[in-house]
Amino acid sequence: MHPDRFDLPADAGEELREARRVVQQLRGELARSRSRESLLAATLESTDDGILALQFEGGTFYCNEAFARMWSLPPELLATLRRQEMNALQAAQVKDPDQLMRCIRTYDTQSEDFSVVELKDGRVFERRARAQLVDGKSVGRVVNYRDVTQRVRFQHKMMFNRSVVEGSGPMLWIDRDSCRVMYANRAACHMLGYTAEELTALKSNDFDRGLDDANLDAMNAQLQSTGRPVSFKTRYAHKDGSQRNVDAIASLAHDGERPIYIVNFKDITQEKLQAREALRQQALLHSLIDSITDPISYRDTRGVLLGCNPAFCRVVDRNAGEIVGRTIEQVFPAQHAAAVRARDVQVLGSQQPATVEESYGDPSGETLYYETVRELLRDSHGAPIGVLSISRNVTARKRAEEEVRRAKEVAEQATQLKSDFLANMSHEIRTPMNGVIGMAELLLDTELSDEQRGYASMVRSSGDALLQIINDILDLSKIEAGKLELEHAEFNLSEVVDAAVAMLAESARGKGLELRAFIERRAPVQLVGDRFRLQQILTNLISNAIKFSPEDEPINVIVSV
Repeated sequence: MHPDRFDLPADAGEELREARRVVQQLRGELARSRSRESLLAATLESTDDGILALQFEGGTFYCNEAFARMWSLPPELLATLRRQEMNALQAAQVKDPDQLMRCIRTYDTQSEDFSVVELKDGRVFERRARAQLVDGKSVGRVVNYRDVTQRVRFQHKMMFNRSVVEGSGPMLWIDRDSCRVMYANRAACHMLGYTAEELTALKSNDFDRGLDDANLDAMNAQLQSTGRPVSFKTRYAHKDGSQRNVDAIASLAHDGERPIYIVNFKDITQEKLQAREALRQQALLHSLIDSITDPISYRDTRGVLLGCNPAFCRVVDRNAGEIVGRTIEQVFPAQHAAAVRARDVQVLGSQQPATVEESYGDPSGETLYYETVRELLRDSHGAPIGVLSISRNVTARKRAEEEVRRAKEVAEQATQLKSDFLANMSHEIRTPMNGVIGMAELLLDTELSDEQRGYASMVRSSGDALLQIINDILDLSKIEAGKLELEHAEFNLSEVVDAAVAMLAESARGKGLELRAFIERRAPVQLVGDRFRLQQILTNLISNAIKFSPEDEPINVIVSV
Protein backbone atom coordinates (compact mmCIF):
# COMPACT_ATOMS: atom_id res chain seq x y z
CA MET A 1 0.00 0.00 0.00
CA HIS A 2 1.39 3.35 -1.06
CA PRO A 3 2.09 5.61 1.93
CA ASP A 4 0.28 8.59 0.35
CA ARG A 5 -2.84 6.66 -0.22
CA PHE A 6 -5.35 5.55 2.25
CA ASP A 7 -8.82 4.13 2.04
CA LEU A 8 -11.83 6.41 2.77
CA PRO A 9 -15.36 5.58 3.41
CA ALA A 10 -17.55 5.62 0.36
CA ASP A 11 -19.56 8.69 1.51
CA ALA A 12 -16.35 10.58 2.46
CA GLY A 13 -14.98 10.26 -1.04
CA GLU A 14 -18.08 11.76 -2.48
CA GLU A 15 -17.85 14.82 -0.20
CA LEU A 16 -14.20 15.26 -1.10
CA ARG A 17 -14.97 15.18 -4.78
CA GLU A 18 -17.71 17.76 -4.22
CA ALA A 19 -15.31 19.91 -2.24
CA ARG A 20 -12.74 19.66 -5.01
CA ARG A 21 -15.36 20.64 -7.55
CA VAL A 22 -16.37 23.66 -5.47
CA VAL A 23 -12.75 24.67 -5.05
CA GLN A 24 -12.19 24.38 -8.78
CA GLN A 25 -15.32 26.47 -9.35
CA LEU A 26 -14.16 29.11 -6.88
CA ARG A 27 -10.74 29.15 -8.45
CA GLY A 28 -12.38 29.72 -11.84
CA GLU A 29 -14.56 32.50 -10.51
CA LEU A 30 -11.52 34.07 -8.80
CA ALA A 31 -9.58 33.89 -12.06
CA ARG A 32 -12.50 35.36 -13.94
CA SER A 33 -12.86 38.07 -11.27
CA ARG A 34 -9.17 38.86 -11.48
CA SER A 35 -9.45 38.93 -15.25
CA ARG A 36 -12.43 41.27 -15.05
CA GLU A 37 -10.55 43.44 -12.52
CA SER A 38 -7.50 43.55 -14.79
CA LEU A 39 -9.75 44.39 -17.73
CA LEU A 40 -11.53 47.07 -15.70
CA ALA A 41 -8.19 48.52 -14.52
CA ALA A 42 -6.85 48.41 -18.07
CA THR A 43 -10.03 50.09 -19.28
CA LEU A 44 -9.77 52.81 -16.62
CA GLU A 45 -6.14 53.38 -17.46
CA SER A 46 -6.83 53.55 -21.18
CA THR A 47 -9.27 56.48 -20.90
CA ASP A 48 -8.11 60.11 -21.00
CA ASP A 49 -10.59 61.04 -18.28
CA GLY A 50 -9.32 61.24 -14.73
CA ILE A 51 -11.29 58.82 -12.54
CA LEU A 52 -11.39 58.87 -8.78
CA ALA A 53 -13.24 56.11 -6.83
CA LEU A 54 -13.92 56.84 -3.15
CA GLN A 55 -15.02 54.23 -0.62
CA PHE A 56 -17.10 55.41 2.32
CA GLU A 57 -15.96 52.51 4.47
CA GLY A 58 -12.41 53.10 5.59
CA GLY A 59 -12.01 56.33 3.56
CA THR A 60 -9.93 54.59 0.87
CA PHE A 61 -9.78 55.80 -2.74
CA TYR A 62 -8.57 54.68 -6.11
CA CYS A 63 -7.50 56.91 -9.06
CA ASN A 64 -6.21 56.13 -12.49
CA GLU A 65 -3.04 57.50 -14.02
CA ALA A 66 -4.97 60.11 -16.02
CA PHE A 67 -6.33 61.57 -12.75
CA ALA A 68 -2.84 61.71 -11.28
CA ARG A 69 -1.48 63.47 -14.38
CA MET A 70 -4.37 65.95 -14.52
CA TRP A 71 -3.87 66.98 -10.90
CA SER A 72 -0.06 66.62 -10.90
CA LEU A 73 -0.11 64.02 -8.12
CA PRO A 74 3.29 62.31 -7.57
CA PRO A 75 2.90 58.54 -8.25
CA GLU A 76 5.14 57.67 -5.31
CA LEU A 77 2.76 59.44 -2.92
CA LEU A 78 -0.44 57.82 -4.14
CA ALA A 79 0.02 54.74 -1.97
CA THR A 80 0.36 56.81 1.21
CA LEU A 81 -1.73 59.84 0.26
CA ARG A 82 -4.74 60.38 2.46
CA ARG A 83 -8.06 61.68 1.25
CA GLN A 84 -7.79 65.08 3.01
CA GLU A 85 -4.29 65.61 1.61
CA MET A 86 -5.49 64.86 -1.90
CA ASN A 87 -8.38 67.31 -1.48
CA ALA A 88 -5.93 70.02 -0.36
CA LEU A 89 -3.67 69.37 -3.37
CA GLN A 90 -6.65 69.76 -5.71
CA ALA A 91 -7.96 72.91 -3.97
CA ALA A 92 -4.54 74.58 -4.27
CA GLN A 93 -4.67 74.31 -8.07
CA VAL A 94 -8.15 75.74 -8.82
CA LYS A 95 -9.28 79.35 -9.12
CA ASP A 96 -12.24 78.86 -6.80
CA PRO A 97 -11.23 76.44 -3.99
CA ASP A 98 -14.49 77.03 -2.10
CA GLN A 99 -16.53 75.79 -5.05
CA LEU A 100 -14.48 72.61 -5.34
CA MET A 101 -14.71 71.91 -1.62
CA ARG A 102 -18.49 72.33 -1.71
CA CYS A 103 -18.62 69.70 -4.45
CA ILE A 104 -16.31 67.35 -2.50
CA ARG A 105 -18.51 67.58 0.59
CA THR A 106 -21.40 65.94 -1.30
CA TYR A 107 -19.56 62.57 -1.35
CA ASP A 108 -21.79 61.08 1.28
CA THR A 109 -24.96 61.64 -0.73
CA GLN A 110 -26.44 59.56 -3.49
CA SER A 111 -27.10 62.57 -5.79
CA GLU A 112 -25.32 63.10 -9.07
CA ASP A 113 -23.25 66.25 -9.22
CA PHE A 114 -21.94 68.16 -12.28
CA SER A 115 -19.76 71.25 -12.30
CA VAL A 116 -17.04 73.01 -14.26
CA VAL A 117 -13.70 73.55 -12.54
CA GLU A 118 -11.24 76.21 -13.73
CA LEU A 119 -7.60 75.76 -12.81
CA LYS A 120 -5.12 78.51 -12.21
CA ASP A 121 -3.02 77.42 -15.19
CA GLY A 122 -5.97 78.07 -17.54
CA ARG A 123 -7.21 74.50 -17.94
CA VAL A 124 -10.91 73.72 -17.62
CA PHE A 125 -12.26 70.39 -16.26
CA GLU A 126 -15.78 69.00 -16.34
CA ARG A 127 -16.42 67.26 -13.02
CA ARG A 128 -19.15 64.63 -12.79
CA ALA A 129 -19.71 62.63 -9.59
CA ARG A 130 -22.06 59.62 -9.27
CA ALA A 131 -22.95 57.23 -6.46
CA GLN A 132 -21.25 53.81 -6.48
CA LEU A 133 -24.00 51.28 -5.77
CA VAL A 134 -23.62 47.68 -4.60
CA ASP A 135 -26.86 45.72 -4.33
CA GLY A 136 -28.71 49.04 -4.44
CA LYS A 137 -26.68 50.50 -1.56
CA SER A 138 -24.33 53.49 -1.95
CA VAL A 139 -20.86 52.39 -0.88
CA GLY A 140 -18.86 55.21 -2.44
CA ARG A 141 -18.58 57.88 -5.15
CA VAL A 142 -17.04 57.75 -8.59
CA VAL A 143 -15.78 61.14 -9.74
CA ASN A 144 -14.96 61.69 -13.42
CA TYR A 145 -12.77 64.64 -14.53
CA ARG A 146 -12.65 65.47 -18.22
CA ASP A 147 -10.23 68.07 -19.64
CA VAL A 148 -12.39 70.29 -21.88
CA THR A 149 -9.90 73.15 -22.20
CA GLN A 150 -9.58 72.90 -25.96
CA ARG A 151 -13.31 72.54 -26.44
CA VAL A 152 -14.03 75.57 -24.23
CA ARG A 153 -11.41 77.59 -26.06
CA PHE A 154 -12.86 76.50 -29.36
CA GLN A 155 -16.34 77.42 -28.18
CA HIS A 156 -15.09 80.79 -26.98
CA LYS A 157 -13.36 81.30 -30.30
CA MET A 158 -16.48 80.29 -32.18
CA MET A 159 -18.57 82.61 -30.02
CA PHE A 160 -16.09 85.40 -30.64
CA ASN A 161 -16.04 84.70 -34.37
CA ARG A 162 -19.81 84.60 -34.46
CA SER A 163 -19.96 87.83 -32.50
CA VAL A 164 -17.53 89.42 -34.93
CA VAL A 165 -19.44 88.13 -37.94
CA GLU A 166 -22.79 89.19 -36.51
CA GLY A 167 -21.41 92.58 -35.55
CA SER A 168 -19.70 93.24 -38.86
CA GLY A 169 -21.12 94.70 -42.03
CA PRO A 170 -23.58 92.82 -44.25
CA MET A 171 -22.28 89.32 -45.04
CA LEU A 172 -23.62 86.33 -46.93
CA TRP A 173 -22.30 82.77 -47.33
CA ILE A 174 -23.38 81.36 -50.68
CA ASP A 175 -22.89 77.80 -51.90
CA ARG A 176 -20.81 78.02 -55.05
CA ASP A 177 -22.48 75.16 -56.89
CA SER A 178 -26.13 75.79 -56.05
CA CYS A 179 -25.86 79.60 -55.42
CA ARG A 180 -28.11 79.08 -52.38
CA VAL A 181 -27.63 81.33 -49.38
CA MET A 182 -26.19 79.27 -46.51
CA TYR A 183 -25.85 82.04 -43.92
CA ALA A 184 -26.77 85.73 -43.52
CA ASN A 185 -25.77 87.93 -40.61
CA ARG A 186 -27.97 90.54 -38.94
CA ALA A 187 -26.66 93.43 -41.05
CA ALA A 188 -27.42 91.59 -44.30
CA CYS A 189 -30.93 90.75 -43.11
CA HIS A 190 -31.55 94.33 -42.06
CA MET A 191 -30.27 95.78 -45.33
CA LEU A 192 -32.29 93.44 -47.55
CA GLY A 193 -35.40 93.37 -45.35
CA TYR A 194 -35.50 89.57 -44.91
CA THR A 195 -35.22 87.35 -41.87
CA ALA A 196 -32.30 84.91 -41.74
CA GLU A 197 -34.68 82.02 -42.45
CA GLU A 198 -36.10 83.81 -45.49
CA LEU A 199 -32.67 84.60 -46.90
CA THR A 200 -31.35 81.07 -46.49
CA ALA A 201 -34.31 79.89 -48.57
CA LEU A 202 -33.21 82.09 -51.51
CA LYS A 203 -30.60 81.86 -54.21
CA SER A 204 -28.25 84.74 -54.93
CA ASN A 205 -29.93 85.63 -58.23
CA ASP A 206 -33.25 86.04 -56.40
CA PHE A 207 -32.03 89.41 -55.11
CA ASP A 208 -28.99 90.02 -57.34
CA ARG A 209 -30.32 89.92 -60.87
CA GLY A 210 -27.00 91.06 -62.31
CA LEU A 211 -25.11 88.03 -61.01
CA ASP A 212 -25.93 85.71 -63.93
CA ASP A 213 -24.08 82.55 -64.96
CA ALA A 214 -21.58 84.45 -67.12
CA ASN A 215 -20.67 86.83 -64.32
CA LEU A 216 -20.46 83.96 -61.82
CA ASP A 217 -18.14 82.00 -64.12
CA ALA A 218 -15.90 85.05 -64.61
CA MET A 219 -15.81 85.75 -60.87
CA ASN A 220 -15.08 82.13 -60.02
CA ALA A 221 -12.28 81.96 -62.59
CA GLN A 222 -10.68 85.10 -61.16
CA LEU A 223 -10.99 83.81 -57.59
CA GLN A 224 -9.34 80.53 -58.49
CA SER A 225 -6.59 82.06 -60.60
CA THR A 226 -5.56 84.85 -58.21
CA GLY A 227 -6.58 83.37 -54.86
CA ARG A 228 -7.50 86.91 -53.80
CA PRO A 229 -10.94 88.45 -53.12
CA VAL A 230 -12.81 89.99 -56.04
CA SER A 231 -14.47 93.39 -55.81
CA PHE A 232 -17.47 94.31 -57.89
CA LYS A 233 -20.46 96.66 -57.97
CA THR A 234 -24.01 95.41 -58.30
CA ARG A 235 -27.61 96.09 -57.30
CA TYR A 236 -29.53 94.11 -54.68
CA ALA A 237 -33.30 93.97 -54.55
CA HIS A 238 -34.88 94.73 -51.15
CA LYS A 239 -37.78 92.63 -49.99
CA ASP A 240 -40.08 95.60 -50.66
CA GLY A 241 -38.91 95.73 -54.29
CA SER A 242 -36.66 98.77 -54.00
CA GLN A 243 -33.14 98.60 -55.37
CA ARG A 244 -29.90 99.08 -53.41
CA ASN A 245 -26.59 100.02 -55.02
CA VAL A 246 -23.93 97.74 -53.54
CA ASP A 247 -20.15 97.53 -53.30
CA ALA A 248 -19.32 93.82 -52.82
CA ILE A 249 -16.21 91.75 -52.12
CA ALA A 250 -16.36 87.99 -52.73
CA SER A 251 -13.90 85.45 -51.33
CA LEU A 252 -13.74 81.70 -51.99
CA ALA A 253 -13.65 79.40 -48.93
CA HIS A 254 -14.53 75.78 -48.14
CA ASP A 255 -17.01 74.34 -45.70
CA GLY A 256 -15.58 70.84 -45.48
CA GLU A 257 -15.48 69.67 -49.06
CA ARG A 258 -18.07 72.23 -50.23
CA PRO A 259 -16.80 75.47 -51.81
CA ILE A 260 -18.65 78.61 -50.72
CA TYR A 261 -18.55 82.32 -51.56
CA ILE A 262 -18.19 84.67 -48.61
CA VAL A 263 -19.65 87.97 -49.82
CA ASN A 264 -19.16 91.15 -47.82
CA PHE A 265 -21.13 94.08 -49.19
CA LYS A 266 -21.99 97.67 -48.44
CA ASP A 267 -25.05 99.73 -49.31
CA ILE A 268 -23.80 102.73 -51.30
CA THR A 269 -27.22 103.91 -52.49
CA GLN A 270 -27.11 107.04 -50.36
CA GLU A 271 -23.46 107.63 -51.19
CA LYS A 272 -24.27 107.35 -54.88
CA LEU A 273 -27.13 109.81 -54.53
CA GLN A 274 -24.86 112.16 -52.60
CA ALA A 275 -22.12 111.78 -55.20
CA ARG A 276 -24.63 112.47 -57.97
CA GLU A 277 -25.90 115.52 -56.08
CA ALA A 278 -22.32 116.66 -55.46
CA LEU A 279 -21.60 116.37 -59.18
CA ARG A 280 -24.76 118.33 -59.95
CA GLN A 281 -23.83 121.01 -57.45
CA GLN A 282 -20.29 121.09 -58.82
CA ALA A 283 -21.57 121.43 -62.38
CA LEU A 284 -23.95 124.20 -61.26
CA LEU A 285 -21.12 125.96 -59.44
CA HIS A 286 -18.84 125.73 -62.47
CA SER A 287 -21.67 127.03 -64.65
CA LEU A 288 -22.21 129.97 -62.33
CA ILE A 289 -18.49 130.74 -62.13
CA ASP A 290 -18.13 130.48 -65.91
CA SER A 291 -21.05 132.88 -66.42
CA ILE A 292 -19.46 135.60 -64.26
CA THR A 293 -17.71 138.25 -66.33
CA ASP A 294 -15.20 139.00 -63.58
CA PRO A 295 -11.98 136.93 -63.74
CA ILE A 296 -12.02 134.18 -61.07
CA SER A 297 -9.24 131.76 -60.15
CA TYR A 298 -8.46 129.53 -57.20
CA ARG A 299 -5.15 127.97 -56.23
CA ASP A 300 -3.69 125.86 -53.43
CA THR A 301 -1.25 126.97 -50.75
CA ARG A 302 1.71 126.27 -53.08
CA GLY A 303 0.34 128.58 -55.76
CA VAL A 304 -0.79 125.81 -58.10
CA LEU A 305 -3.94 126.88 -59.98
CA LEU A 306 -6.84 124.49 -59.33
CA GLY A 307 -9.39 126.16 -61.60
CA CYS A 308 -10.54 129.36 -63.31
CA ASN A 309 -13.37 130.79 -65.39
CA PRO A 310 -13.31 131.90 -69.06
CA ALA A 311 -12.94 135.57 -68.04
CA PHE A 312 -9.64 134.72 -66.32
CA CYS A 313 -8.51 132.78 -69.40
CA ARG A 314 -9.11 135.86 -71.53
CA VAL A 315 -7.07 138.04 -69.18
CA VAL A 316 -3.99 135.79 -69.33
CA ASP A 317 -4.65 134.87 -72.99
CA ARG A 318 -4.56 131.09 -72.35
CA ASN A 319 -7.09 128.27 -72.31
CA ALA A 320 -8.03 126.38 -69.14
CA GLY A 321 -5.88 123.40 -70.08
CA GLU A 322 -2.80 125.65 -70.11
CA ILE A 323 -3.68 127.15 -66.73
CA VAL A 324 -4.99 124.42 -64.40
CA GLY A 325 -2.15 122.51 -62.75
CA ARG A 326 0.42 125.24 -63.36
CA THR A 327 1.92 127.59 -60.79
CA ILE A 328 1.41 131.36 -60.63
CA GLU A 329 4.90 131.87 -62.00
CA GLN A 330 4.08 129.73 -65.04
CA VAL A 331 0.94 131.73 -65.85
CA PHE A 332 1.76 135.38 -65.04
CA PRO A 333 4.77 137.50 -66.01
CA ALA A 334 7.53 137.39 -63.39
CA GLN A 335 6.87 140.80 -61.79
CA HIS A 336 3.11 140.33 -61.60
CA ALA A 337 3.52 136.71 -60.38
CA ALA A 338 5.73 137.88 -57.51
CA ALA A 339 3.08 140.44 -56.48
CA VAL A 340 0.29 137.85 -56.67
CA ARG A 341 2.34 135.34 -54.66
CA ALA A 342 3.10 137.94 -51.95
CA ARG A 343 -0.58 138.87 -51.59
CA ASP A 344 -1.62 135.20 -51.43
CA VAL A 345 0.93 134.57 -48.68
CA GLN A 346 -0.40 137.58 -46.79
CA VAL A 347 -3.99 136.28 -46.93
CA LEU A 348 -2.88 132.75 -45.91
CA GLY A 349 -0.91 134.16 -43.00
CA SER A 350 -3.57 136.53 -41.67
CA GLN A 351 -6.47 134.21 -42.61
CA GLN A 352 -8.46 137.36 -43.39
CA PRO A 353 -9.90 138.51 -46.74
CA ALA A 354 -8.09 141.34 -48.52
CA THR A 355 -8.96 143.74 -51.34
CA VAL A 356 -6.30 145.42 -53.49
CA GLU A 357 -6.07 147.22 -56.84
CA GLU A 358 -3.78 145.59 -59.38
CA SER A 359 -2.63 146.60 -62.83
CA TYR A 360 -2.03 144.13 -65.63
CA GLY A 361 -1.02 144.51 -69.25
CA ASP A 362 -3.39 142.78 -71.63
CA PRO A 363 -2.16 141.00 -74.79
CA SER A 364 -2.63 144.22 -76.83
CA GLY A 365 -0.23 146.08 -74.55
CA GLU A 366 -2.89 148.22 -72.85
CA THR A 367 -2.68 148.55 -69.07
CA LEU A 368 -5.82 147.37 -67.33
CA TYR A 369 -6.74 147.93 -63.69
CA TYR A 370 -8.47 145.34 -61.52
CA GLU A 371 -9.88 145.44 -58.00
CA THR A 372 -9.14 141.94 -56.64
CA VAL A 373 -10.76 140.35 -53.57
CA ARG A 374 -8.92 137.39 -52.03
CA GLU A 375 -10.66 134.87 -49.76
CA LEU A 376 -9.36 131.73 -48.05
CA LEU A 377 -10.40 128.31 -49.34
CA ARG A 378 -11.02 125.91 -46.45
CA ASP A 379 -11.60 122.17 -46.21
CA SER A 380 -14.50 120.51 -44.35
CA HIS A 381 -12.61 120.93 -41.07
CA GLY A 382 -11.98 124.65 -41.61
CA ALA A 383 -8.26 124.33 -42.37
CA PRO A 384 -6.91 126.67 -45.09
CA ILE A 385 -6.20 124.85 -48.37
CA GLY A 386 -5.81 127.71 -50.81
CA VAL A 387 -6.88 131.15 -52.03
CA LEU A 388 -9.85 132.25 -54.13
CA SER A 389 -9.43 135.53 -56.06
CA ILE A 390 -12.16 137.50 -57.82
CA SER A 391 -11.08 140.49 -59.92
CA ARG A 392 -13.24 143.28 -61.31
CA ASN A 393 -12.09 145.42 -64.22
CA VAL A 394 -12.05 149.01 -62.90
CA THR A 395 -10.14 150.50 -65.83
CA ALA A 396 -13.11 152.66 -66.91
CA ARG A 397 -13.62 153.86 -63.35
CA LYS A 398 -9.93 154.65 -62.95
CA ARG A 399 -9.97 156.64 -66.20
CA ALA A 400 -13.12 158.48 -65.14
CA GLU A 401 -11.52 159.25 -61.78
CA GLU A 402 -8.44 160.52 -63.58
CA GLU A 403 -10.57 162.75 -65.78
CA VAL A 404 -12.45 164.05 -62.73
CA ARG A 405 -9.15 164.70 -60.98
CA ARG A 406 -7.82 166.63 -63.95
CA ALA A 407 -11.09 168.61 -64.28
CA LYS A 408 -10.93 169.38 -60.57
CA GLU A 409 -7.38 170.64 -60.93
CA VAL A 410 -8.45 172.88 -63.85
CA ALA A 411 -11.45 174.16 -61.86
CA GLU A 412 -9.32 174.79 -58.81
CA GLN A 413 -6.82 176.67 -60.95
CA ALA A 414 -9.65 178.77 -62.45
CA THR A 415 -11.11 179.39 -59.02
CA GLN A 416 -7.74 180.39 -57.71
CA LEU A 417 -7.24 182.79 -60.62
CA LYS A 418 -10.68 184.28 -60.02
CA SER A 419 -10.03 184.59 -56.31
CA ASP A 420 -6.68 186.18 -56.96
CA PHE A 421 -8.30 188.58 -59.45
CA LEU A 422 -11.07 189.52 -57.02
CA ALA A 423 -8.64 189.99 -54.18
CA ASN A 424 -6.36 192.12 -56.31
CA MET A 425 -9.29 194.11 -57.71
CA SER A 426 -10.75 194.62 -54.25
CA HIS A 427 -7.45 195.88 -52.92
CA GLU A 428 -6.98 198.14 -55.96
CA ILE A 429 -10.45 199.67 -55.63
CA ARG A 430 -10.39 199.88 -51.84
CA THR A 431 -7.46 202.36 -51.79
CA PRO A 432 -9.08 205.11 -53.94
CA MET A 433 -12.45 204.43 -52.37
CA ASN A 434 -11.02 204.99 -48.91
CA GLY A 435 -9.60 208.26 -50.28
CA VAL A 436 -13.02 209.35 -51.60
CA ILE A 437 -14.71 208.55 -48.27
CA GLY A 438 -11.93 210.29 -46.36
CA MET A 439 -12.22 213.43 -48.52
CA ALA A 440 -16.02 213.40 -48.05
CA GLU A 441 -15.60 213.23 -44.29
CA LEU A 442 -13.07 216.10 -44.41
CA LEU A 443 -15.46 218.06 -46.58
CA LEU A 444 -18.28 217.53 -44.09
CA ASP A 445 -16.09 218.94 -41.35
CA THR A 446 -15.90 222.30 -43.22
CA GLU A 447 -18.52 225.03 -43.41
CA LEU A 448 -20.97 223.97 -46.08
CA SER A 449 -24.38 225.03 -47.12
CA ASP A 450 -27.20 222.64 -46.47
CA GLU A 451 -27.30 221.63 -50.12
CA GLN A 452 -23.53 221.09 -50.24
CA ARG A 453 -23.63 219.10 -46.98
CA GLY A 454 -26.38 216.94 -48.40
CA TYR A 455 -24.32 216.27 -51.51
CA ALA A 456 -21.21 215.50 -49.44
CA SER A 457 -23.21 213.15 -47.17
CA MET A 458 -24.53 211.30 -50.19
CA VAL A 459 -20.98 210.96 -51.54
CA ARG A 460 -19.81 209.47 -48.21
CA SER A 461 -22.85 207.20 -47.95
CA SER A 462 -22.41 205.95 -51.50
CA GLY A 463 -18.71 205.45 -50.88
CA ASP A 464 -19.47 203.41 -47.76
CA ALA A 465 -21.95 201.29 -49.73
CA LEU A 466 -19.46 200.75 -52.49
CA LEU A 467 -16.76 199.89 -49.97
CA GLN A 468 -19.16 197.37 -48.43
CA ILE A 469 -19.63 195.73 -51.80
CA ILE A 470 -15.88 195.58 -52.26
CA ASN A 471 -15.52 194.02 -48.80
CA ASP A 472 -18.16 191.43 -49.71
CA ILE A 473 -16.24 190.54 -52.86
CA LEU A 474 -13.05 190.24 -50.87
CA ASP A 475 -14.80 188.02 -48.32
CA LEU A 476 -16.07 185.81 -51.13
CA SER A 477 -12.55 185.33 -52.41
CA LYS A 478 -11.38 184.56 -48.89
CA ILE A 479 -14.15 181.96 -48.43
CA GLU A 480 -13.26 180.24 -51.70
CA ALA A 481 -9.61 180.21 -50.67
CA GLY A 482 -10.47 178.91 -47.21
CA LYS A 483 -8.81 181.89 -45.54
CA LEU A 484 -11.79 183.68 -43.98
CA GLU A 485 -11.16 184.19 -40.25
CA LEU A 486 -13.43 185.60 -37.53
CA GLU A 487 -12.23 188.05 -34.92
CA HIS A 488 -12.64 187.38 -31.23
CA ALA A 489 -12.79 190.79 -29.52
CA GLU A 490 -15.09 192.86 -27.27
CA PHE A 491 -17.52 195.28 -28.93
CA ASN A 492 -20.67 197.29 -28.18
CA LEU A 493 -23.84 195.95 -29.78
CA SER A 494 -25.55 199.39 -29.79
CA GLU A 495 -22.71 200.87 -31.80
CA VAL A 496 -22.88 198.06 -34.37
CA VAL A 497 -26.66 198.40 -34.79
CA ASP A 498 -26.51 202.20 -35.00
CA ALA A 499 -23.74 202.03 -37.61
CA ALA A 500 -25.72 199.60 -39.80
CA VAL A 501 -28.88 201.68 -39.53
CA ALA A 502 -27.07 204.99 -40.19
CA MET A 503 -25.40 203.50 -43.30
CA LEU A 504 -28.79 202.62 -44.86
CA ALA A 505 -30.98 205.42 -43.49
CA GLU A 506 -30.58 207.56 -46.60
CA SER A 507 -31.50 204.61 -48.83
CA ALA A 508 -34.69 204.05 -46.77
CA ARG A 509 -35.69 207.70 -46.97
CA GLY A 510 -35.22 207.59 -50.72
CA LYS A 511 -37.99 204.92 -50.92
CA GLY A 512 -40.23 206.81 -48.49
CA LEU A 513 -39.58 204.28 -45.67
CA GLU A 514 -38.76 204.94 -42.07
CA LEU A 515 -35.82 202.94 -40.70
CA ARG A 516 -35.67 202.57 -36.92
CA ALA A 517 -33.70 200.48 -34.39
CA PHE A 518 -34.91 199.21 -31.02
CA ILE A 519 -32.79 197.45 -28.36
CA GLU A 520 -34.48 196.12 -25.23
CA ARG A 521 -32.98 197.17 -21.96
CA ARG A 522 -32.50 193.57 -20.78
CA ALA A 523 -30.49 192.71 -23.91
CA PRO A 524 -26.69 192.53 -23.28
CA VAL A 525 -24.77 195.14 -25.26
CA GLN A 526 -21.18 194.23 -24.38
CA LEU A 527 -20.36 191.15 -26.50
CA VAL A 528 -17.31 189.22 -27.68
CA GLY A 529 -16.98 188.33 -31.35
CA ASP A 530 -16.39 189.78 -34.81
CA ARG A 531 -17.98 193.26 -34.87
CA PHE A 532 -17.36 193.77 -38.56
CA ARG A 533 -19.00 190.46 -39.64
CA LEU A 534 -22.04 191.09 -37.45
CA GLN A 535 -22.41 194.59 -38.93
CA GLN A 536 -22.03 193.04 -42.38
CA ILE A 537 -24.88 190.60 -41.70
CA LEU A 538 -27.15 193.34 -40.30
CA THR A 539 -26.40 195.53 -43.31
CA ASN A 540 -27.38 192.72 -45.70
CA LEU A 541 -30.61 191.99 -43.82
CA ILE A 542 -31.61 195.69 -43.59
CA SER A 543 -30.66 196.27 -47.26
CA ASN A 544 -32.91 193.35 -48.34
CA ALA A 545 -35.77 194.67 -46.18
CA ILE A 546 -35.51 198.09 -47.79
CA LYS A 547 -35.12 196.61 -51.28
CA PHE A 548 -38.18 194.36 -51.11
CA SER A 549 -40.52 196.76 -49.25
CA PRO A 550 -43.18 198.44 -51.52
CA GLU A 551 -42.72 202.16 -52.17
CA ASP A 552 -45.19 204.88 -51.17
CA GLU A 553 -46.81 202.72 -48.46
CA PRO A 554 -46.76 203.45 -44.71
CA ILE A 555 -44.28 200.67 -43.88
CA ASN A 556 -41.50 200.92 -41.34
CA VAL A 557 -38.27 198.86 -41.37
CA ILE A 558 -37.45 198.07 -37.72
CA VAL A 559 -34.28 196.46 -36.38
CA SER A 560 -35.25 194.85 -33.05
CA VAL A 561 -32.82 193.36 -30.55
